[in-house]
Amino acid sequence: MPLYVRTDSPFWWLRLGDSVRESTKFPHGGRATPHAALDADALRYEAARAHDYHEALRAERLGLTPEPARVAVSFREAAADWLGSDARAKSRDRLSIAWLIDKPAPGGPQIGALPVTEVAAHEVIKQIRALSDAHQGRAQRTTDRYMGTLSAVLNHAHAVMGELPQPVTVPLYNPPQEEPAYYTPEQFAALCEELPAHLRLAAVFAVATLLRMSAMLSLTWDAIDWANRVAFIRRANQKGKRSSFKFPLNSAALAALERLKLRRVPRCPYVFHWEGKRVKDCNTQSFQNALARVGLGKLHGTKHNWHSLRHTGATWARQAGRQDGEIQDLGGWLDSRMVRRYGHHGPVPRHIHEASEALTGGSLARLLGDPGEPGEVIRPDRGPSGVDGGNGAAGDRTPDLLIANQVLSQLSYRPANPCNTRRRPPSLAVVPAQKPHVGDPDHAPHTAETSSRLNDLRERNQQPNPALRRYGHRKKSTG
Repeated sequence: MPLYVRTDSPFWWLRLGDSVRESTKFPHGGRATPHAALDADALRYEAARAHDYHEALRAERLGLTPEPARVAVSFREAAADWLGSDARAKSRDRLSIAWLIDKPAPGGPQIGALPVTEVAAHEVIKQIRALSDAHQGRAQRTTDRYMGTLSAVLNHAHAVMGELPQPVTVPLYNPPQEEPAYYTPEQFAALCEELPAHLRLAAVFAVATLLRMSAMLSLTWDAIDWANRVAFIRRANQKGKRSSFKFPLNSAALAALERLKLRRVPRCPYVFHWEGKRVKDCNTQSFQNALARVGLGKLHGTKHNWHSLRHTGATWARQAGRQDGEIQDLGGWLDSRMVRRYGHHGPVPRHIHEASEALTGGSLARLLGDPGEPGEVIRPDRGPSGVDGGNGAAGDRTPDLLIANQVLSQLSYRPANPCNTRRRPPSLAVVPAQKPHVGDPDHAPHTAETSSRLNDLRERNQQPNPALRRYGHRKKSTG
C-alpha cells in the first residue's frame, strides 16, 4: 500500500518505489499518539490529505501530469440534483431545502455553500437540528420533516452522485403517532356553517369520497362518469403515482358535484377552481379560522387540518359497521394497518361479547351481591348486648356508616379472629336512612330495668370462656 503506519511515528508514511520512504506529516490518530483524541471525521480528513500528498509527490518524481483537483460539490448543488431526480419530492420539501440552504452554519457561511462532505459530519447535523428546534418553537414532528429532507439529500449524494463514501444516518425524534383527528356529525355541521361556499362544497365532497386533498383538487370534469356514478383520479395525481384510482359517487358527493357544476367555467377543466384557476390548497387561513370559530382549532391537544376530513369519513364508515376491507377500498389505502387505526370506532361483534361473558360465567358478578336500594345506608346491627358494634379488637375496622353500597361497606370491614369469642363482629344490614322516631326502643333512654339487664350481660361477658383456657386468656388471639 502507498500509505502505511509506523509504530514510532504518529503520522502517515508513504512508499514510493523501492527507495522513497517519507512522512506525510498528517496524523493517523493511533491510540498511543498525541492525536488520539481526534474524532472520526477529522481522521478521515487527515487521511484524505495524506493521500493527496502522495499523489502529488508521485506525479512530481515520475514526471506525470497530476490529475486536476476535484471540485467539491456544495449542499446547494446536491439538493438541486435531488429535487430534479426524485419524483416524490413535494412542495414542502422545497420549502425545507430553502430553509436549510439559507440558514447560516454555526461559525461559518450558509449551509448551502458548504461542501456536502462537511454537511454530512455528525457535529454539523446536530447543529442543524438544534437550529430547527429553536426556530419559532417547532414541534418535534416538524423538525423530523426537515431532518428527513436533509437525510434524503445526503444519501442521494452518496448513492447517486458518489460524493460521500458511505450512507449518512440523521437522528430523528420519532414522536409517538397521534390518534387520527375526526369530527362528529354535529361538529362537522357546525364547521360547514362557518366555511365559505366553495370550501363547504369541497369539505362535503372530501368526507363523502375519503379522497386526499391533492387528489381531490386534481379531479377534472372528464373523469366523472355520471351514468355509472363513479369517477377516477389519474395516476400522476395519486400519492406515490402508483396507479389510477376509481371511486364511487354516493348521494352526498353527487349533490356537491351538481352544485359545483353550476359554478363551472368553460375554460377551466378542474372541478375545484376559484375564478377559473385551479385551487391548489384547501387548508387555508379561511379553513383554520372556521375551525377556531367552532372551537375545533386544537381539540384534545391535536391540531386539525384538512386531512382530518379524510379521517372523519373513514371513522363514520367504521361506526356504521363497514368492514376494514371495504373502508380500505373506499379510501385507496395500500396497507391494511392504516385502516385498523379506526377499528375502535366500530361495533364489537356478537361473538366477541359472548367470548367475554364466557371468561367468568357470571361468577364475578355474584361476588358483588345485590346493590343497596337508593336512599339507604349501611350500619351495624345491634348486638345481643344491646351495644352498637361491641368493643373492637386492635387492627379491626368498623363499617363506615356513610358508605351507601352494601358491598363496599362489607369490603371496608375486616372481621375479627374467629377464636376471639369475647367479641362478636357486628352483622351488616340495610336499613332506611331516616331519623329515629320518638317511640324507637333502640334510641329511647335507659330505664332501671334495661340498665340492670345491661350490667348482667357485662358481668357475664367478663367471665373467662372455657374454650379459650388453652390460650391463656390472651387479649389478642393468635389465630
